[in-house]
Amino acid sequence: MSDFVEVFKMVLENPSPLVICVVVSVLVIYKSRDLLDIFFQLKDINKKRIIQRLEETKTLSEKNYLDSSLNRNYDRLCEEAQIHAIIGCQDCSKEMAQYIMSRKNISGTIRIYHQVKDRIKIKAGEVVPCKIRSEKRIKTYKFLGWLTYWILGCIGTLFLTFSIKTNIWNGVFIYASLLIVGLVIVIQSVKIDLAKLFCELEPMDESTSTELGNSNKAA
Repeated sequence: MSDFVEVFKMVLENPSPLVICVVVSVLVIYKSRDLLDIFFQLKDINKKRIIQRLEETKTLSEKNYLDSSLNRNYDRLCEEAQIHAIIGCQDCSKEMAQYIMSRKNISGTIRIYHQVKDRIKIKAGEVVPCKIRSEKRIKTYKFLGWLTYWILGCIGTLFLTFSIKTNIWNGVFIYASLLIVGLVIVIQSVKIDLAKLFCELEPMDESTSTELGNSNKAA
């Protein structure tokens, strides 16, 4: 917050359009990662609703009046609800959950999954990006995403400067809208790289997996 205060003071002391454009554009780029983190954290709210659904399912299972055939299917429903609660996504399949839980860093894998779940799929038993792109093209998309963000920030700053000088505050709305559009473009360009990263995440060591299996048997 102090960064924004200092920049605001600087802009007021130097009301030149060029100064405002440069200062605000640099600040937007500097704070863009924080904005991305806030955007991704908002998705975690959905996980609370999924966990609540699991708790309701478990409550119903305590008083189970189903016959044997229905009870088997009800167990499958409970398994599905538990998978969704663990991963935090009601669309996560059992196969995808197995991939996520078998990675070395499970928590990190879950976080990335929420960002790229619409860009990955399971094909022939393997998790792959929906669209295969070369490393060069991925880097190009990321560069163009950040470049577009910076350009839109500069254009928005010009509108903001014009609004300050003319007391017509429509430029504030235009400025905010352009930044939001730029942020969406950056997020989409970053997702391309994250999807590839997700499909190449390091699995749990076989030795560790064997030790866990032996400990479970002993228990």
